[in-house]
Amino acid sequence: MNGLFDPRREHDACGVGFVAYLDGQSRHDVMHMALGAMTRMAHRGGGDGRNGDGAGILFPLPRDFFLRQWPALSVCAAPWAVAQLFLPQDAALRALCLQRFREIFTACGLRVEDERDVPVREDVLAPAARQTMPGFLQLLVLPDTSSPEAAELHDPEALERRLFLARHMAENLIWKELRRQGQDTRLFYVASCSCRSIVYKGMLPGSRLGEFYTDLTDEDCAAPFAVFHERFSTNTLPSWPLAQPFRLAAHNGEINTLRGNAAHMGVREAVLASPLLGAHLKDALPVINPDTSDSGTLDNVLELLVRAGYTLPHALMMMVPEPFGPTFVMGDNKRAFYEYHSSLMEPWDGPTCLVFTDGWRRVGAMLDRNGLRPCRWSVSRDGLMVLGSESGLVDVPEEDIIQRGQLQPRRMILADVEHHRIAPDAEIKGQVIRSQPWRRWLQKHAVRLETLNGMGEESDPAHALPPLDRRLRQAGCDSTWQRQVLVPMAENAQEPVCSMGTDKPLPCLSDEPQSLFRWFKQRFAQVTNPPIDPYREQLSMSLMGHAGRAGNILEPGPESCAVLRLPHPFLTTDDM
Repeated sequence: MNGLFDPRREHDACGVGFVAYLDGQSRHDVMHMALGAMTRMAHRGGGDGRNGDGAGILFPLPRDFFLRQWPALSVCAAPWAVAQLFLPQDAALRALCLQRFREIFTACGLRVEDERDVPVREDVLAPAARQTMPGFLQLLVLPDTSSPEAAELHDPEALERRLFLARHMAENLIWKELRRQGQDTRLFYVASCSCRSIVYKGMLPGSRLGEFYTDLTDEDCAAPFAVFHERFSTNTLPSWPLAQPFRLAAHNGEINTLRGNAAHMGVREAVLASPLLGAHLKDALPVINPDTSDSGTLDNVLELLVRAGYTLPHALMMMVPEPFGPTFVMGDNKRAFYEYHSSLMEPWDGPTCLVFTDGWRRVGAMLDRNGLRPCRWSVSRDGLMVLGSESGLVDVPEEDIIQRGQLQPRRMILADVEHHRIAPDAEIKGQVIRSQPWRRWLQKHAVRLETLNGMGEESDPAHALPPLDRRLRQAGCDSTWQRQVLVPMAENAQEPVCSMGTDKPLPCLSDEPQSLFRWFKQRFAQVTNPPIDPYREQLSMSLMGHAGRAGNILEPGPESCAVLRLPHPFLTTDDM
């Protein structure tokens, strides 16, 4: 039970990064460096070395390691996947969850071939973590050869999509069963289920992750790269499923627009459809796990977009866009890309450093438009790239460093271990921007309020603005506000400095009429970032919005931008 705590207020502020060898060769040394990097971030969460808000590591499936666990895989021609499960300790609930999981996967044309208990050392956990510790099980999943879709699922991309759908369907069914029995839905959780990558994570500090999961110290546990994450926040309750990385991303920051983002996704589910995901998509909804954090919500939506056919950079540019207002210097095609996608999805805004990966070929990072989270990287002579939210995470001799830099606001960087190179921001985004004629689509279909008939002409005197004092009253600007705020601004050309505290009664306890503006102001005051406004911060924020029928974001086309673009959320009499 959470008591008075609301899980929807979960936010993360964490340490994050990755290590990668650009030659693409798997090395156990990658595990050693990633675990060591988390030890360097030991000041985050928990002060005694045993307590922690959560830590984890994501890396490509170590083939040799799993061939040793399941020798029959050496003669298996089909691609195979590993599901990493958190299960209830209660034997009856555990059996129920596994039975439902197998049933759903069988119905989706997949076969659970074998299982393996993940060896762990409970003695390294703090008492609170040990008390809530789930059971850990790995399932070997293969395409069902008797299924009519077996040949199709030999394609790794198709198998990833089917695993995504089956996992969502299994989670929805099992969580429903747990709720019916009055149990906490967090007793069952799929940390990863992929034919490409695997996640080891838990409610412990990163310095103890390698001690807890003994698999990570096995010499056959090797990979070309690894994403690591140390969770720390002062306003959340830790739990095993909330540890990161998630399936595609690890996030340092917080999504301040979360409630609106989640609400919009809930509305869009009515029209979601994808030829790649097929009829199973409706059964896999909702997209967002209601018990996850803001970072988990972002990962849920990101994974949906990628499985539906978006490239990972494209999906991230759509969710965490650059500012593209008229005062921002940007090429016309790039501006058109962001304007087109703003009609499909609202920004997931907030201080953000995202480390992301497709699980096998590419791993990268990006910063939000304001760059309010640090991110530094370096490359050594032997092709080792280290990126992190802090310096000094991995010891590399200074004379071996051939490149280093700090990721700038709005920028993205990508380590491509398949082609043995680093892709810079301009190249990554250029490929996405050139993929469709976004500018032509906007010119043909987009509707702007300022270009409608009659706009821009001299206003009708009948529609003249009312007197200033009336407009002030309508906006809730009483005489006290005018005296304490407006007059000092006129006299000193700046806002008065004052306390954020207020002695006014809560609206629900007040007899005074309340303005809508006060509600918006109070909502914004819930976050911890410095105050910003669209006039002095035009480079990074805007009041622009859209009105019109929301289309299917999984199949964008030329007419997806055929909505009315509003420069701000208020319509004047002339606008109407």
